[in-house]
Amino acid sequence: MKPGRQVVTGAVAMAVLAAAASRAQPEQPDGWLAVRSANFTVYSDAEAERAVEIASGLERLRDAFARLAPEVSVSSPVPTRIVAFRDAESFAGYKTIADRDGIKILGQFLAHRDGNFIALNADPSLVGALATIQHEYVHELVQHNLPTVPLWFNEGLAEYYSTFAVEGEVAFVGRPVARHLRWLQAHPRFSLGEVLATTRASAAEHGAEAAGQMYAVSWLLVHYLLSGDADRLDAAAELLYLLDSGEEPEAAVYAALDLGAVELTERLREYLLRPLAQAGWRLPAGAGAAPAVESVDAADLLSHLGDLLTRQRQLDAAGRHYDLALAYDSLHAGAHSGLATVRDLEGRLEEAAILHREAIALRPVAAEPYLRFGRHLIEVAQSGLPDETAAAELADEARAMFAMAARRAPDFAECRAMLGAAQLLPGGAPERGIALLEEVRRELPQRADIVFNLLQLNLADDRVAPAAALLGGALARLADAEMLARAREAVERTSYLKAAREALADGQVDEGLRLLDRALEATSDAQMRAAIAAQRATIERRAGYRGRGE
Repeated sequence: MKPGRQVVTGAVAMAVLAAAASRAQPEQPDGWLAVRSANFTVYSDAEAERAVEIASGLERLRDAFARLAPEVSVSSPVPTRIVAFRDAESFAGYKTIADRDGIKILGQFLAHRDGNFIALNADPSLVGALATIQHEYVHELVQHNLPTVPLWFNEGLAEYYSTFAVEGEVAFVGRPVARHLRWLQAHPRFSLGEVLATTRASAAEHGAEAAGQMYAVSWLLVHYLLSGDADRLDAAAELLYLLDSGEEPEAAVYAALDLGAVELTERLREYLLRPLAQAGWRLPAGAGAAPAVESVDAADLLSHLGDLLTRQRQLDAAGRHYDLALAYDSLHAGAHSGLATVRDLEGRLEEAAILHREAIALRPVAAEPYLRFGRHLIEVAQSGLPDETAAAELADEARAMFAMAARRAPDFAECRAMLGAAQLLPGGAPERGIALLEEVRRELPQRADIVFNLLQLNLADDRVAPAAALLGGALARLADAEMLARAREAVERTSYLKAAREALADGQVDEGLRLLDRALEATSDAQMRAAIAAQRATIERRAGYRGRGE
């Protein structure tokens, strides 16, 4: 426990709470509840019936995906927390994007390696509130199953499934979205090319008009692909194959449909003139147990909301949430760990270390405190501050933390991803790291960093060919230019170093030195260049000594 931090009475906690109420913290955390279904937990300050409706709806949508797209995994390798705020005022302090230009943000999906959040305005008086929830959940499924799809497909698919509804014993998907139909009828000369070329970065600059076109045309194109005839379903499958193969998104659309831009635009306009098809099926009898409604501990709630704010990098607000959680319960491991993460992000590593160790000393059941502390230890080990021995000890402790996290949550892939990556540190076992990351990258196919670390582990184990295959395959599809350049340099350098060792082992000193020179030319890192140069100098000196002896 931090020096000076004491368990406080309920009265003191409420006084702290009142002082912080103006800073977007919940006014009555004890009034929140948790609704738990088979696959979801919804934290909410709305009415219990509303939270139950949200959890039940998500279970049915999950079942719909499992039935309509059996190749899509509906089991997430990353935990997801759902926070349903009762109204716009309750939601306001936790939104990443402000309402603007007539666009109201009703929900958001926040992807993060430590766990996703779906946060939304659950006000039942809002038209489309349930559609928002379903839209955001589809984004999570896309994130883990179709990481390479372009923005228009991601948003169009989410809008397509946002109309999911149950009437009696029958479920429906693919119903028309009224606002998109209105927009398309008012803008018959829409630009399909602009929509296909939109990226997440360019979409952030969209005004109301461009955003309307993006969502409406994306929905229309996905509806055309999924609710059309069998030929279009085949085209949709071909499109996904082309995208996964690295084809440019716009070119992939026209190639899969065997249509040019003008012809496809005309087909979409014609499609709008016909009644839009929808899929319906009878629900199985007894489709799962009813969600359970539970009270939620104030410290737990505040820690969860602090995590949501930390994901958004609202560090001051997150810190206040964690402090308040500790005012309710000074032995709350999650709040200690969350506050430690805030300090890490602020660069206050010494304070973070104290808080991390406090969290671990409380023997938390959850995996996150161990995962966060392991990352902190790696950051310190790689900071250049500890000596070589201390850095190796920190690396060992980090691996122990990741192993503990993996035992606590065997289905949480990030724990195994970090345990695998930590094998790159001093004292690590590259073979073990390779086995772990080969397993994890099947669960998290969108993560370029996992592929990059797998490449590095293969190089550390002298496996140049598999590393080169990753460079030209998965990494080329996922990584940005900087990561690709680093990986390319590492493969090239290791190839020369391996060839140099083989030449020297065969007694070909001149060839070995030449290859070491090529490795130096291929290396930009100053520390690594110095190590190669020192190795070269040693070989040259020894070769010269043997020559004089002869």
